[in-house]
Amino acid sequence: MQGVYTIIISLSQGEEITIGKLGMTFFPAGYYTYTGSALGSSSTSLFGRIRRHLSKEKKKHWHIDYLLDAAISKVVCVVLSETTLRKEHEVVNSLEASSKFRTVMKGFGSSDCRSGCTTHLQHYSGQELANLENLVCEAYRSVGLSPKKLEPSLIRDLHI
Repeated sequence: MQGVYTIIISLSQGEEITIGKLGMTFFPAGYYTYTGSALGSSSTSLFGRIRRHLSKEKKKHWHIDYLLDAAISKVVCVVLSETTLRKEHEVVNSLEASSKFRTVMKGFGSSDCRSGCTTHLQHYSGQELANLENLVCEAYRSVGLSPKKLEPSLIRDLHI
């Protein structure tokens, strides 16, 4: 299965984290969304990519690997949609258009982006996880995708 995914991450406290070649940045406590695509097969399929991100045993390759490996980081939800189109940029732009999101680190997850995205990581300024999940699902619908949420038990099952 190919598609687009958004990982919703909770940071229990603020912390400075080094993100590969981007360097060190302070990440405030709260919720973050990271949006990516998985348009390949096997390990680069939708579930293959999500499994890799959730794995604790991996070589750090992408910016998100550094954030997810931080002790204060916890994945609380994954929203995904099946598609063969590169829609992650449209989802990111839809989230950016909301006043509830802000950029913490420019270039995060978008250093090879040809669509002009500032970042693929958004910091959510609200407090309620349910509201954030709804905003992400609405962003998917606004670009013609049918979002599905992975329940917490399924996320645990994907951890390797």
